[in-house]
Amino acid sequence: MQAARWADDIRIQDKAQNRSRWHYINFPFKPEGQPASVQIKEPEPVNILTAMAENESVVKNENDGERKAIALAWLFHLVGDIHQPLHTAQLFTVKYPKGDRGGNEICVRVTEAGQPMDLHRFWDGVITSSQNLTRLRNEATALRNCQEFQRSQLTELASTDFESWAKESFEIAMKIAYQNGRLIAAPRDGNKAARLS
Repeated sequence: MQAARWADDIRIQDKAQNRSRWHYINFPFKPEGQPASVQIKEPEPVNILTAMAENESVVKNENDGERKAIALAWLFHLVGDIHQPLHTAQLFTVKYPKGDRGGNEICVRVTEAGQPMDLHRFWDGVITSSQNLTRLRNEATALRNCQEFQRSQLTELASTDFESWAKESFEIAMKIAYQNGRLIAAPRDGNKAARLS
């Protein structure tokens, strides 16, 4: 668990190790009904997919133990990131002509009285809403022990290529996080926030 956090922790502790573009790939999502004036932007050439391939190669081929350990920590982290839907998508609309930075520019509320937060942060906290490692470990164990999550029930585990994982997350982002383009949200700098239902 600690190794998987390393890539986020190192951003602050050692700027030379920071690889911000490695954490995501912004596949563009332009919902139906948006005018032709809304132009999409394709993903950057350096992204989570290139980072995963690079680190997998280091783990498989490198002899230097330190480099191998760092690459393995990156892989642990990036496998988690690629399964967070908003690490794979960027919304382009009239309100977000330059993109929403994977939900970072959209402000939402979970309840009417709840505090506004950006959509990306909401999705980051869906499972790991606690900093308590014991609680997280217990939740992970409980999920792992559920019959519906047994390896034999998870047919999607047959696919082990990184791009298929990214595409699956992108589909979830479009359909669920962005509600097929029906999410009515306020920009982060606005006073209002969308309510998630």
